Formats: sequence, structure tokens, C-alpha cells
Amino acid sequence: MGKKKGIQVSTVDRRHDYESESIQFGSESTRKVSSTNKRWLTKVRNEEVTIGLDLGTNTTGIAIIRTETDELLKLAYVKLSDTETLNGKAQLVVHCVGSILDQMEIEQIANIFVEEPLKAFKAGASSAGTIQLLSRFNGACCYALSSTFGIDPVLLNVNSARKLLGIRIDRKDKTRSTKDKVREFVVANFPEVVESVGFVTMIPTRGKNKGKEVPVPEMEDALDAFVVAKAGNIQVLANKAED
Repeated sequence: MGKKKGIQVSTVDRRHDYESESIQFGSESTRKVSSTNKRWLTKVRNEEVTIGLDLGTNTTGIAIIRTETDELLKLAYVKLSDTETLNGKAQLVVHCVGSILDQMEIEQIANIFVEEPLKAFKAGASSAGTIQLLSRFNGACCYALSSTFGIDPVLLNVNSARKLLGIRIDRKDKTRSTKDKVREFVVANFPEVVESVGFVTMIPTRGKNKGKEVPVPEMEDALDAFVVAKAGNIQVLANKAED
């Protein structure tokens, strides 16, 4: 792999911190983990935020948006592949979300939106075992999030979320994956994503992107979380306008 460029504020590789210590939300140990990057973080007091999550058992993407202004505040991802149990992975996700909220001094969460897990087979990408695993992990995460933050997460269908943002996937185009198409659309249409300190890139030393600056693979999950958060917040703002 090539060198990574950018500030990895996004709780990217803190497995040892979260797995070897008993960390409580808001504790001194949590603050110590992230204190070196605090100067880049936006402080949000007395304002509500919307959280979007793309839950995956290997990598989970996290996006936080200011509810009233629809402004992106935080883009992040957390690696879960070294954590063995589903409950352990779910707790790690919650700890990372809590750490980010703590760093940014966020006290009010309006909504938590989670990408709905697969319900049907997807050619070449899913099996009955995979669908069952993702459903179990989704349930474990939603329960942990609700127990910790007192808000029941809302599941959003990925296709509906993309549609709300104007993302159209050409299924006939087999030259690029759906993840690639979503990434290209988001990067082209939402410049705040690229400008975010959570947008981590790398320069591969081999392959088709050799020598080019490209997002690290985990950013696909973070961008999916952004789509979920943004789509969910669009619905929230639309409902408020109707009221």
C-alpha cells in the first residue's frame, strides 16, 4: 500500500485503545485517546445533530450532520475486523461514536439513521449466511445505540437514500462498482466531503491507480454513511417545513 495522506481524526485504527481498556463515554481515558486531534474538531454546543451509519462487520462508516443547517460536521470510519464477536463490534461502534460526540462537545442528538441491511440475495456479493450475519450485527448495533444514547435508530433503504440525493446508478455499466459510482457522485457534488479532515486518501504504488491520490478503501463506508445521514436529514427538514 502507498502512503496515507491526511489527518486520521476518524478513530481509524484505535483497536488497542478500545479493546484493551474499559472506556466509558465521556471518561478521561476516552479524552486521552483523541486529544492530539482536538484542534481540528468543530465544537457544537446546544445544537442538534443527525448521525448516519453504514454498518459493516469489517468497517463501519460514520457521518455527523448539523440538523438545522444540513452541514457536514464529521466524517469517520472504524475498522472492526480484529474484533471477533458481533457484540464486541457493536460496542466498539458505539464507543467510537461516543468519543466523537465527546470531542465535539455534542450534547443533543436529533436522529440516528442506519443503512438498512440486505433483505435479498445480491449476485456475487451476498449469501444467506452474509444476510443473516449483517442482520444480526445491525440489530446488535441498533440496540447498543438505543441503550447508550436513548434514541431508536431509523433504518433507511439504501436506494431510497441515494434517490433523495439525486444519485442514479446505471446498472448496465459494469466497468465500475456501485461503490465507485456513489463515491464519484458524492465527491463531485458535495465538496464539503473532500474538504473534511475525515476524508483520508492514499497514493497506491501498484495497480490501476498507481501514483494517483485516491480515497482509502474504508472511505467508501464513510461516504455511504454520509449519504444515509444526508438523506435522513432531508426527510427531517422536509417534515419540519410541512409542520
